[in-house]
Amino acid sequence: MDTSVNSFGFRISLWPGKLCYTDNMHEYEEEAFWPTWAQFLHDKGATEFVAALLEGAAPLRIIAAQLMYAGTPFLGSRPAVQKWRAFANLLEDPVKTASFVSFLRGEENR
Repeated sequence: MDTSVNSFGFRISLWPGKLCYTDNMHEYEEEAFWPTWAQFLHDKGATEFVAALLEGAAPLRIIAAQLMYAGTPFLGSRPAVQKWRAFANLLEDPVKTASFVSFLRGEENR
């Protein structure tokens, strides 16, 4: 992904799919949370439902991601903030969303 540094020293994405300065918010790999999320969804029997929702609700994913970013200040602990932002970033990026859906379906077929 192409990035640039603005006059304030923040890294910004040059990819038009990003709606805010999200690249500088992530100090971790979102994929690290995928197994935990997949196990949670599997335990609840919601894997296929969530996979279908992620695939079918593309326009709403961007809005949901922005609402999640706006809600970040209301989360207390750093691990909760990291997971919240990781999921928001996943929703915002169509390539990561498709990869996560594939991961979910792979987990479901075990």
